[in-house]
Amino acid sequence: MTSTPSSEPSSLPTADSNETKLHPILNYADADVVLSSEGGTLFRLHSITLKFTSGYFRSILSDPSSGPQPKQRCLITDKPTTCDAPLERVLLMISGLPTDPWASFDEAEAAANIMSYLDTPGPLSLLRASLLRSAHTTPWACSEVRMGRCSTERCGGFFAFEPPLWRFGDRGAVGATA
Repeated sequence: MTSTPSSEPSSLPTADSNETKLHPILNYADADVVLSSEGGTLFRLHSITLKFTSGYFRSILSDPSSGPQPKQRCLITDKPTTCDAPLERVLLMISGLPTDPWASFDEAEAAANIMSYLDTPGPLSLLRASLLRSAHTTPWACSEVRMGRCSTERCGGFFAFEPPLWRFGDRGAVGATA
């Protein structure tokens, strides 16, 4: 991410340009920070929210040598991903707004990369809790599937049945390993 502080509101992108658009929810009229993703979406947020929830933004927006400045604006461009969805989800979590359930591991991983980059422990703990909760209620081996080490023959019964027809150490059950 790169940041370009500016005290001139005219230096910020506007919603009228062809390649940028304002986010429908994360667009506060009195916001003093504008985040721009590589997808062209503008997120207008309050600096106080970003400072309290993100170590990255705290270091950028809290410059002790500059002293108090009236309405300094900062344009920050997202680099960890080219898709707006993970950044949008992280910013919704930072702002305390509701989000949809995770649709895939790829979506959760992309959001986790942004959370890690922005140093946001709150949203990262929410992600961890949601993944752990689903791991306890659904019989799947996350690491084997994610790393591609789960063959169809060995794990077919592991994924196909609810409740699972296997038990650890039960070599005769469906999905048991030899």
